[in-house]
Amino acid sequence: MDKETILVVEDDRALAVGLDLNFSAEGYRVLVAGDGRRKETTLMVKEGAPNRLCWDFNAEATCSR
Repeated sequence: MDKETILVVEDDRALAVGLDLNFSAEGYRVLVAGDGRRKETTLMVKEGAPNRLCWDFNAEATCSR
């Protein structure tokens, strides 16, 4: 059985690395994106087809003010 994939969208590099390490240790394949507006994030979703999503809703790039 393939590993489930989780997409982590986190603009704080230290938190992103920590989440990557922890989710990987739990057996997930982890994709990390710095914010949700970049084209690379969209491609990760389309090509990586994540089963789960860990999204930083407080990130400046994901909030409209």
